[in-house]
Amino acid sequence: MEDEKRENEEMADSNSEEKENEGRTNEPPRGEESKSGGPDAQAKAVCAVAYIFGILFFLPLILCPNDAFAKFHANQSLVVLLVSAAGGVLFGLLTMLPAVGVVFAVLSSLFALAMFVLCILGIVGAAQGKTDKLPVLGGISILK
Repeated sequence: MEDEKRENEEMADSNSEEKENEGRTNEPPRGEESKSGGPDAQAKAVCAVAYIFGILFFLPLILCPNDAFAKFHANQSLVVLLVSAAGGVLFGLLTMLPAVGVVFAVLSSLFALAMFVLCILGIVGAAQGKTDKLPVLGGISILK
Protein backbone atom coordinates (compact mmCIF):
# COMPACT_ATOMS: atom_id res chain seq x y z
CA MET A 1 0.00 0.00 0.00
CA GLU A 2 2.77 2.42 0.89
CA ASP A 3 4.67 1.43 -2.25
CA GLU A 4 1.68 2.35 -4.41
CA LYS A 5 1.44 5.71 -2.66
CA ARG A 6 5.12 6.44 -3.32
CA GLU A 7 4.79 5.45 -6.98
CA ASN A 8 1.78 7.77 -7.40
CA GLU A 9 3.64 10.65 -5.76
CA GLU A 10 6.72 10.05 -7.96
CA MET A 11 4.55 10.00 -11.09
CA ALA A 12 2.86 13.25 -10.04
CA ASP A 13 6.26 14.87 -9.44
CA SER A 14 7.61 13.77 -12.82
CA ASN A 15 4.46 15.02 -14.60
CA SER A 16 4.74 18.42 -12.94
CA GLU A 17 8.43 18.66 -13.98
CA GLU A 18 7.51 17.82 -17.58
CA LYS A 19 4.88 20.57 -17.60
CA GLU A 20 7.38 23.09 -16.20
CA ASN A 21 9.96 22.21 -18.86
CA GLU A 22 7.43 22.21 -21.68
CA GLY A 23 8.34 24.68 -24.42
CA ARG A 24 11.90 25.05 -23.18
CA THR A 25 14.91 23.94 -25.18
CA ASN A 26 18.33 22.93 -23.95
CA GLU A 27 20.02 25.42 -26.24
CA PRO A 28 20.61 28.99 -25.07
CA PRO A 29 19.19 31.93 -27.01
CA ARG A 30 21.13 32.95 -30.09
CA GLY A 31 24.43 34.65 -29.31
CA GLU A 32 24.36 33.94 -25.58
CA GLU A 33 26.48 31.66 -23.48
CA SER A 34 25.52 28.04 -23.06
CA LYS A 35 25.01 26.39 -19.67
CA SER A 36 28.63 25.20 -19.79
CA GLY A 37 29.74 28.86 -19.62
CA GLY A 38 31.13 29.17 -23.14
CA PRO A 39 29.74 30.72 -26.30
CA ASP A 40 27.20 28.76 -28.30
CA ALA A 41 28.03 27.00 -31.57
CA GLN A 42 26.49 29.73 -33.73
CA ALA A 43 28.63 32.45 -32.15
CA LYS A 44 31.75 30.33 -32.65
CA ALA A 45 30.93 29.67 -36.30
CA VAL A 46 30.08 33.30 -37.08
CA CYS A 47 33.30 34.50 -35.46
CA ALA A 48 35.34 31.98 -37.45
CA VAL A 49 33.68 33.21 -40.66
CA ALA A 50 34.68 36.76 -39.73
CA TYR A 51 38.33 35.69 -39.85
CA ILE A 52 37.94 33.64 -43.04
CA PHE A 53 36.31 36.49 -44.94
CA GLY A 54 37.77 39.59 -43.29
CA ILE A 55 35.26 41.97 -44.86
CA LEU A 56 32.54 40.16 -42.88
CA PHE A 57 34.03 41.33 -39.55
CA PHE A 58 30.67 42.96 -38.72
CA LEU A 59 28.72 39.68 -38.95
CA PRO A 60 29.27 38.66 -35.29
CA LEU A 61 28.09 42.12 -34.19
CA ILE A 62 24.84 41.78 -36.13
CA LEU A 63 24.02 38.14 -35.34
CA CYS A 64 25.16 38.22 -31.69
CA PRO A 65 24.75 41.87 -30.64
CA ASN A 66 25.05 41.47 -26.86
CA ASP A 67 27.79 38.85 -26.84
CA ALA A 68 31.21 39.93 -25.55
CA PHE A 69 32.81 36.90 -27.25
CA ALA A 70 31.44 37.96 -30.65
CA LYS A 71 32.49 41.57 -30.09
CA PHE A 72 36.02 40.50 -29.17
CA HIS A 73 36.44 38.41 -32.32
CA ALA A 74 34.81 41.04 -34.53
CA ASN A 75 37.38 43.54 -33.26
CA GLN A 76 40.27 41.13 -33.81
CA SER A 77 39.03 40.36 -37.33
CA LEU A 78 38.70 44.06 -38.15
CA VAL A 79 42.24 44.74 -36.93
CA VAL A 80 43.63 41.90 -39.07
CA LEU A 81 41.67 43.19 -42.08
CA LEU A 82 42.90 46.78 -41.70
CA VAL A 83 46.53 45.81 -41.09
CA SER A 84 46.42 43.41 -44.07
CA ALA A 85 44.97 46.08 -46.35
CA ALA A 86 47.43 48.75 -45.20
CA GLY A 87 50.37 46.37 -45.50
CA GLY A 88 49.24 45.26 -48.95
CA VAL A 89 49.08 48.82 -50.21
CA LEU A 90 52.39 49.77 -48.61
CA PHE A 91 54.28 46.74 -49.90
CA GLY A 92 52.61 47.11 -53.30
CA LEU A 93 54.01 50.61 -53.60
CA LEU A 94 57.43 49.65 -52.27
CA THR A 95 57.82 46.78 -54.72
CA MET A 96 57.70 49.34 -57.54
CA LEU A 97 60.97 50.93 -56.40
CA PRO A 98 63.66 50.19 -58.97
CA ALA A 99 66.63 48.80 -57.02
CA VAL A 100 65.01 47.39 -53.88
CA GLY A 101 61.66 46.25 -55.27
CA VAL A 102 62.65 42.58 -55.16
CA VAL A 103 63.50 42.83 -51.46
CA PHE A 104 60.12 44.37 -50.72
CA ALA A 105 58.40 41.70 -52.81
CA VAL A 106 59.94 39.03 -50.55
CA LEU A 107 58.98 41.03 -47.45
CA SER A 108 55.47 41.36 -48.85
CA SER A 109 55.20 37.60 -49.12
CA LEU A 110 56.40 37.16 -45.54
CA PHE A 111 53.89 39.78 -44.38
CA ALA A 112 51.07 37.97 -46.19
CA LEU A 113 52.13 34.70 -44.57
CA ALA A 114 52.12 36.35 -41.13
CA MET A 115 48.59 37.69 -41.72
CA PHE A 116 47.48 34.22 -42.82
CA VAL A 117 48.90 32.71 -39.62
CA LEU A 118 47.09 35.34 -37.54
CA CYS A 119 43.82 34.47 -39.31
CA ILE A 120 44.36 30.77 -38.58
CA LEU A 121 45.04 31.55 -34.91
CA GLY A 122 41.85 33.64 -34.80
CA ILE A 123 39.78 30.88 -36.40
CA VAL A 124 41.12 28.27 -33.99
CA GLY A 125 40.49 30.54 -31.00
CA ALA A 126 36.95 31.31 -32.13
CA ALA A 127 36.19 27.64 -32.80
CA GLN A 128 37.43 26.69 -29.34
CA GLY A 129 35.42 29.47 -27.67
CA LYS A 130 38.50 31.29 -26.39
CA THR A 131 39.18 35.01 -26.25
CA ASP A 132 42.95 34.90 -26.51
CA LYS A 133 44.49 38.01 -28.05
CA LEU A 134 46.36 37.58 -31.31
CA PRO A 135 50.13 38.03 -31.16
CA VAL A 136 51.36 41.56 -32.01
CA LEU A 137 47.92 42.88 -33.08
CA GLY A 138 45.90 41.68 -30.09
CA GLY A 139 46.38 44.84 -28.07
CA ILE A 140 44.68 47.05 -30.66
CA SER A 141 41.03 47.73 -29.87
CA ILE A 142 38.95 49.53 -32.47
CA LEU A 143 35.46 48.46 -31.46
CA LYS A 144 34.48 49.56 -27.97
